Amino acid sequence: MKVLVATAAVLVPAACTDTHVLSGSFRTPEPVTIAGVPEIKERYIELVLGHYGPDVAGIAWFCTDADCSTASGPCGHLERGTWAGGTLRFSFTPPGGCNPVPETGCSVKARLTLFGDDSLEGDMFVREDQKVPVTLSRKKHSGDVVRDDLECDPEGTTK
Repeated sequence: MKVLVATAAVLVPAACTDTHVLSGSFRTPEPVTIAGVPEIKERYIELVLGHYGPDVAGIAWFCTDADCSTASGPCGHLERGTWAGGTLRFSFTPPGGCNPVPETGCSVKARLTLFGDDSLEGDMFVREDQKVPVTLSRKKHSGDVVRDDLECDPEGTTK
């Protein structure tokens, strides 16, 4: 079953206001490995975000190629995305789960700070003691996001 995530913030060109500044996509320039998550080992991470006020929704893609342009990896939906004080916080259930599953449950958490308009920096982790520093650079503004960027089937459909 394909799920289409289409948000007004993604479909409408982003204004230069704090309430839509994250809309678009951001990608890691280098592959990332998140400890305890087999499906996120040496993967580029791309976030496709819709931002409205304090709420952020979106999809995380886990790609084997630097462009994230081919059918190269699984995806997951962002959960509990919030924007406050220049920091984006969210979590997601990783495709394929965790190994081993920690007492706190299998959920990757992220805390990312926006620098300028084009860079998110912070960390991702399953457990607090295994934080992985990440930097994501803007690849698309909201008006450049296409339908394929928004279609995610966490059960296995890829971009």
